[in-house]
Amino acid sequence: MRKQVLSLLAALAFCLSPLTSRAINDIEPGKEFYTVVYAPNPIVLDGDLSEWSGVPVLADPKSAIPKFSGTNANPNYVLFEEFDGGTWSGPDDQTSAVQIVYDTDNVYIGVVVTDDYHEDVSGNAWNGDSIQLMIADAARTNQVALYNYALGGYENASGTLVTNDPTGVPYGLLIDHQAGPGGDPACNCPTEAVIKRDFAKKKTTYEIKLPKGALGLTTLNGGPQFGLGMAINDGDGVFLDLNGDGIKETSYGQGAGQEGQKGWGGLGAHSIVHGKTPSETALMTLVKGNDIEPGKEYYTALRTTNAIVLDGDLKEWSGVPVLADPKSAIPKFSGTNANPNYVLFEEFDGGTWSGPDDQTSAVQIVYDADNVYIGVVVTDDYHEDVSGNAWNGDSIQLAIADAARTNLV
Repeated sequence: MRKQVLSLLAALAFCLSPLTSRAINDIEPGKEFYTVVYAPNPIVLDGDLSEWSGVPVLADPKSAIPKFSGTNANPNYVLFEEFDGGTWSGPDDQTSAVQIVYDTDNVYIGVVVTDDYHEDVSGNAWNGDSIQLMIADAARTNQVALYNYALGGYENASGTLVTNDPTGVPYGLLIDHQAGPGGDPACNCPTEAVIKRDFAKKKTTYEIKLPKGALGLTTLNGGPQFGLGMAINDGDGVFLDLNGDGIKETSYGQGAGQEGQKGWGGLGAHSIVHGKTPSETALMTLVKGNDIEPGKEYYTALRTTNAIVLDGDLKEWSGVPVLADPKSAIPKFSGTNANPNYVLFEEFDGGTWSGPDDQTSAVQIVYDADNVYIGVVVTDDYHEDVSGNAWNGDSIQLAIADAARTNLV
């Protein structure tokens, strides 16, 4: 097996502005952008994400603390930010995994929160275990909406979720359209959610439906974008008056002092906490639908931290995100079909492909002040190009398009 390393300096760097450079905020690099794929299966809003299989997962997003420090030379990225006396003991205390899909009329958010104790007895969809969402416009300069979701109740000593308060009033499922079109009767586009808690696995699943109108959009066609931030709040205990004498005497979890909003994690949490800040959201881009396999149609090009030396050796590219083994749907224009046939290699004119060792690739892209650089490692069992042409044999051909991907540059 041979590996050919082709390191390409894009001499037409000034024509490559459509590539996405990393926006500067508190979200850790590589997680500020997410490609939203079309739902592979119809989404059933039931708190079970089994039909989400194959959807890209954005796991354990970190934020730089304190707020607005993501532009520092060495940001302090954390999974969880403690607040108001709260404590965080590690990933089992609270971490999250996020998936996002869309269909004709709705965007869906699925979140699995790992959490050692569940409580929200405040009656508010933010002051305890909950998720707060900010929706921003595509430029991430204006707030569109604030939506909050919580499963009211608390876990007792046996791990049973207690769903009524001491007087018998249900804590309930809390959905708060704090701001934005989702709560506007004129829009008639309320969001919906189902939240389920699994005590044995210490996981809480949120399945949220956001109609296009609730996002401030009129259509989900054509690859629209919007900003999304979420503060996944955590409370670790309750202190209750269960006998009705007006004196709190019973505690569960970590008890007194750990009830309510005691910290948060989540993608773009700083868009919501310490003041509402749309620029701290992550940019969501809905896949337009072409032949590139879902999740690889968009790539975030980072500014290089090392000087790129054009020598065919990619050692200075360490840490640059790798886009490995991208697939295409065949035949051409079939990527919008219900079940596209994605392949690593498309045979042509009598050619054969025997497997990944015959030809696969890994791509990296960076930029500096004046240039974009592309590094490609091709795994290939045999090399040849005796045609005298830079396309008729082992080679790479590039197409550069404008930002709308409607015109060839």
